[in-house]
Amino acid sequence: MSYFIEEFLIKKNINYFKNYLDFIESSIKESEKQIKQEEETINKLVAEKGEAIDDTEDYLVCLGEDHEQLKRTMYQSFVISIFAFIEAKIINVQKRPNEFFANTEFQNEFDVAKGIRNILLHEEGKISRKERDQKKKEEKEKVRDFIERHPDFLEIDEFGGVIIKFEYVKSLIILTQDVCDKILKLTCET
Repeated sequence: MSYFIEEFLIKKNINYFKNYLDFIESSIKESEKQIKQEEETINKLVAEKGEAIDDTEDYLVCLGEDHEQLKRTMYQSFVISIFAFIEAKIINVQKRPNEFFANTEFQNEFDVAKGIRNILLHEEGKISRKERDQKKKEEKEKVRDFIERHPDFLEIDEFGGVIIKFEYVKSLIILTQDVCDKILKLTCET
C-alpha cells in the first residue's frame, strides 16, 4: 500500500477513536445528568411527604455505583479497542522491532500501555493478583509505578482494580499517533 493511502487510513482511524472518546464522554455526562434528575425527583418527593422514603439513600448510592461501572466499562473498552488497532499496525514492522523501539522512552510508554491493556483483558482489571511469572511481575511493577507517578491518569481502587480516567484514554490517542508515525516512517524506508 502506498505511503499516502496508509497515512490517510491512519488519520481516518485516529479520528474514529477521537469520535469514540467523544461518544464515551457524552454518554458519561448524560448518565450524570440522569442521576441528578433522579436525585432531584426523590428529594422533591421527600420534601412533599415531609419524611424520608425507605431505601432512598441506598437507591441513590446504587445509581452512583452504576454510573461508576458504566464509566469504568466504557474506558476499559476504549483502551482494549485502541490497543487492538495499535497491535494490528505493529504487525507491519515485526521484522524490525529493534528499529521500532529504538527510543527507550517510547518503548517504556508502550510497555506500560500494553501492561495496562493486559491487566484489563487478562486479569479482569485487577492489578493486585499475584504473579509467578517474573515477566508479568515486572510488567505489573511498571504499571504500578506509572499509576503512582500519574494519579490524574489512573488509580487503584480498594479492591486492586485499575481505574482509568479520561486523561489516560486521551493520552492513548497521542500514543497511537506516535506508533503510527513510527510505522509509516519504517515502512516507507523499506
